[in-house]
Amino acid sequence: MSSLLRPLGIGRKKQQTGPHDAKFKWRFIDANAFIHNGTLKLVEVADFQTLDFVAISYAWSKNMLEWRKWILSLGPDQKADQVPSNHPASEDMKQFHLFFTVVSFLVSVQGRSLFWMDVLSIDQNSQAEKEFFVLNMGSLYAGASVTHAYLTGSAIVAMSSPELHFPIWETRAWTLQEFILSKDVIFCYCFTDDVMRDINLLKENGSSSRLPSTTTELRTPTLDRYSRSSSTADKSTFVLEIGAKKVTCTFEREYMGLSLSSYLKNDMFGPAMNQVIGRSTMGKMLLGMRHEPSKTKVITTSMMLLSGRKSTVPEDMMYSVLGLLELGDFKVSYDVGFEEARMRVFEALKPDNLAAVLGTDWGCHQETANKNNDSALPRIIGSEPTIGIVRNVTTSSAIYTRNQGTRITSRKETFRLWKDLARTQSSSTAVVRATLGSQSSRLMVMFCASVSDTPEYATIPTSAIPEEDIRPVILSGESRLSDEEYFNKDTKYDKVVQLIELGVCSHHALFPNPGDEKYSNHTALLTLECEEPATSVDSSGCLVNRGTVLILDASALSSPVTVHTVL
Repeated sequence: MSSLLRPLGIGRKKQQTGPHDAKFKWRFIDANAFIHNGTLKLVEVADFQTLDFVAISYAWSKNMLEWRKWILSLGPDQKADQVPSNHPASEDMKQFHLFFTVVSFLVSVQGRSLFWMDVLSIDQNSQAEKEFFVLNMGSLYAGASVTHAYLTGSAIVAMSSPELHFPIWETRAWTLQEFILSKDVIFCYCFTDDVMRDINLLKENGSSSRLPSTTTELRTPTLDRYSRSSSTADKSTFVLEIGAKKVTCTFEREYMGLSLSSYLKNDMFGPAMNQVIGRSTMGKMLLGMRHEPSKTKVITTSMMLLSGRKSTVPEDMMYSVLGLLELGDFKVSYDVGFEEARMRVFEALKPDNLAAVLGTDWGCHQETANKNNDSALPRIIGSEPTIGIVRNVTTSSAIYTRNQGTRITSRKETFRLWKDLARTQSSSTAVVRATLGSQSSRLMVMFCASVSDTPEYATIPTSAIPEEDIRPVILSGESRLSDEEYFNKDTKYDKVVQLIELGVCSHHALFPNPGDEKYSNHTALLTLECEEPATSVDSSGCLVNRGTVLILDASALSSPVTVHTVL
C-alpha cells in the first residue's frame, strides 16, 4: 500500500513541530530485552524514518495506566516479572502484563527488536507531548515496517468469545487511521490456555490432521517455554508458558482484507444479521480503499467508517484521522470538547478534502445548541456509517467558516421528492439498510423527478410522471419520517427540494425484485437535500441541509457550476 499512498502524501508529510513549538523524541521498546532479560529498555530517537520497527495497534484496557506507572518505576536492572500482588488493580495489571509479554514475543519471534506502543512510547502525564504525537500518528504508522493489529484489544479471550466475530479493534477511532496508513498489517490474537489445535484446524479449513509442533525451552524472567506449530512467514501459532499459565498467540497477514475471525462461523440469520452483513461490506470497502490510488476515496471512505467508531476522549473522534486528512500542521488542543474540535478540523481542511467528506454521514441534520453547527458537515458522533457507497467524483471544492457555513462549488437543481409504497422498491428498505452497513439509521427508499427539466412535474400527480423520468433514491429518515410514518399509507411525503450535487458514486444497494436489477450495482448521484430557511433572518441566500440523498441510476446534473452556501 505504501507505493500507492506515498505519491498522494497521505500520512507521509514531513514531521511538523508540535504544540508550543516543542519537539519530542520518539521512544521505542526493545522486545528482545524484555523477553530475554525481563527488563524494560526504551530507545529514544529524534527521527524514525530509517528505523526498522513494529507499530502496535490495539485498544486500551482497564487500569493499564497503573501497570505503566509500575513498570516505569523499576530500575534498569530490576526484572519486570512479577506485578505487585498487593496493588488494588493487581489483577487488571497482571492481565495487561501478560498481553504486553505476548506483544513483545511476537515482535521478537518475527526477527525484529523495536516496537512502538503508545502506553509506554508517549508520556501520558505530559499534555504537550500527547498533543505533539497525536498530530504525528499518521506519519508513525506510515513509517513502520509492519503494524501488529490486536483485534481483541488488549484482552486475552476464549476461542468462543463473540469479540472474534465483532472485534473491539474495529470499533475504535484510532485504529482506522492506523490500519489504513500502515504499509503491512499482521493480525494478532491472544487466547487463554492451549488452543493451538483448534486454531490449526480453522486455518486448515477443517482438516482433521494435526500439524506438528516444536517446544523451545527459554527460561527467562518473563517466559518459561513456548511451543510453535508448523508455520509460514504469513501465519503461525504459539503456546507460551509463564509459570502455571498458558496463553496461545497467533498471527497472520491480512488476506483480501480478512483476518482469522473470517474463518469462524457467524450466525448469518440471527439477531446480528445486519451487523454481520455490514461488517462484510466494510471489509470490502477497506480492501478496495487500501488498493485504490485515490486520495479522495481514502478520505471519503475513512470519514464514513469513522462515524461508526468510538473514542475514549471526545476530541479524538476528529484528531484520530488528522493524518488521513493531511492536517500535519493542525493545532491540537484538548479540553475543548468534540463539537469545537470538529469545527476546528473542518475549518482547517483544504477545499478539495472538505469537498470529499461532505455527505459521508447519513445521520442528517441533528440540531445542537451550537448556533454555528453546520448541518452540511459530517456529525461523526452519534451516527451510523453508510458504507456501501464509493465516491468516484466529488464536488470541485468547499470551504467552511463559522460565520458563513459550508460554501460548496457544485451544481444545484430542483427535484420533486416523494414516498410511494405502491412501488416494489419501497419494500426493500431493510435490505438497503443491511447492505449499506446501517443498523440504526432510518435509511429509506423514495422517488424523485427533475423539476428543472420538466417544471410541470412540481404540481401534477406523481402517478402522472412518466416511469422513465422517475428515479429511486435512498435517503436518511432521521429528520423526515419515522418507520411508522414511512410505512403508513395515510402519511404523505411529497415536497419540492433543491439537490446540491456532491459527487458521482458507485453503490451496492440491492433490491429484491428482479425487475430492478439495473439499480443493484450502478452509477448514482450523491446530493444534499436543501431548502430555504424557515425565517428570513438567516437567509442571505443560504440553504439549510436536510440530509443526504443518493439518486440511483443517475448521471451528473446538467446545470452550471456555481457556489452554494449550506448551513
